[in-house]
Amino acid sequence: MRAVPSDVRATWSSAPLSELALVGEIEMLLQGHSELDALDGALEHLRERCGAEVSELFLATPDEREVFLVSHQGSDLDAFCRRDRFGAGEGFPGMVLSSQTSLITEQLPAEQNFLRSRVKALGYTIVLCTPLGPGTDVSGSLLLAWKNPPREMASALRLAALAAVPIGTAIDLMRAHLRMHQLQHLATHSGAPMEGNRHPHLQFTNPEAHPPGCPARGTSRIQVLGGRMGWPTYCREAGCTASARYCVPLLRGAQVWAVATVAFRARPPIPHTRHLPAALWLTEDLAPSDTPSAVPISGTAVRSNTEARLSIRCFGGFAVSLNGQPVERSRMRRQKARELLALLVAASGRPRSLKYLAQQLWPNVPIQRARNRFHVTLSALRSAIESDDARGALHIQRDGQRYSLDPDSPVFVDLWHFHRLIREAAAAGRSIERALALLEEALSLYSGELFAGEFTAEWHDGVVRHARDQALQAVADLAEARLRCGQVSQALAVLRRADEIACRGAPDDARLLLLRSACMQRQTPLVDRLPPASQA
Repeated sequence: MRAVPSDVRATWSSAPLSELALVGEIEMLLQGHSELDALDGALEHLRERCGAEVSELFLATPDEREVFLVSHQGSDLDAFCRRDRFGAGEGFPGMVLSSQTSLITEQLPAEQNFLRSRVKALGYTIVLCTPLGPGTDVSGSLLLAWKNPPREMASALRLAALAAVPIGTAIDLMRAHLRMHQLQHLATHSGAPMEGNRHPHLQFTNPEAHPPGCPARGTSRIQVLGGRMGWPTYCREAGCTASARYCVPLLRGAQVWAVATVAFRARPPIPHTRHLPAALWLTEDLAPSDTPSAVPISGTAVRSNTEARLSIRCFGGFAVSLNGQPVERSRMRRQKARELLALLVAASGRPRSLKYLAQQLWPNVPIQRARNRFHVTLSALRSAIESDDARGALHIQRDGQRYSLDPDSPVFVDLWHFHRLIREAAAAGRSIERALALLEEALSLYSGELFAGEFTAEWHDGVVRHARDQALQAVADLAEARLRCGQVSQALAVLRRADEIACRGAPDDARLLLLRSACMQRQTPLVDRLPPASQA
């Protein structure tokens, strides 16, 4: 097995036009079909272009602890679907989840890290697994398998990397649409789960009425239950009549407060985990009935700045304060400690592998030396933001070889709060006043470009661009809402913010230009719009 760093820029520059055309072909396939069917078509097209016997799509849980098989195209369905979920670092899909690096083996029968023994017995010799991305909100990977070597392995690797971009974007949109409907429902139904009418394959039962003996309560692990005879006794007695279902534990801290039952309306799919990511996205924001429903970041609510012990400002410059006092650069002892903190902030509370973080900080340094530097840098960062009077409050969490900035700790990050406000505004539905207030607050946080150009590494550009695009979208949403309320001058004032956010003059975004034109027309007096008397 060998690892190949995922470098999309290098792929685009080195790929011939015949391979670059794959992106447009897949984008066409992703339009005009139901979401999962479109993904199936994209995978099948990728499989044919690469000459592979099998192509698969894996998607991760929101906390990135597991990946699930969502789509399988090609031969030997039963053998591949015998194993349809992998933990982080487990098997090729789990290893790609942790490292965000493509993995290739050309000697599959001898590969111990490939955990599907029946696949090896069927004569497969080559497997390639590459991450989705870059910059996708939903982690996952594409897997290709061959019995006979492809004509050119380098070409297959480029094609997989190119396909991962439009497929990742389509999955982000699928998740956004599904969760938008869920958040709109939660805003008006006090945390009750959506009845599945927004998703044709799934339906929910009351999570607090779930039987207490379900294994999902005791193990805090998602249960994928097939035929009814295979269910645990408690689950068979619960009265669910569906042919198969998922039992998704809902956590409050480390405790399971309820279990959401997500049942199939028709026969269970193959693989059985096909609809599981959608079920997880729909249950991600469910809260106990005695607490208000909240929009979390990585599953947890964002603290206000006054409650936070550690405060991190990202817009207009990178500033860190501890207990109200600035953390000076000299206190961190290393510039890379600041960049490591910025990397963890950019991950929005999601764990990142040690290897990924080390490669981002020292891209041209051998990995073992980079690992050593990482531990020294992490120690410097911990000493700066987790001083002796922290009383056990650790802001940086370690999970095996993965690290994250813990959103459950007393921390406030303006970037996280910005994203949360944008999502809440999208979920405000018909409450225009609430949407206006949320968008105004979000734009007030955008006091300048993210990190103000302090970092120059490759990871930085995508994060900055995403925040800028969200701010411009918020400007458009706010201006449109003001215009609908008849507040033309306020709408024009909002649109002027777009020039500041775009940094290089007025953006040529079509929606912003149309809104500006509409405001100018509404502002022009009626007498100025009448034709001259000689033409009347």
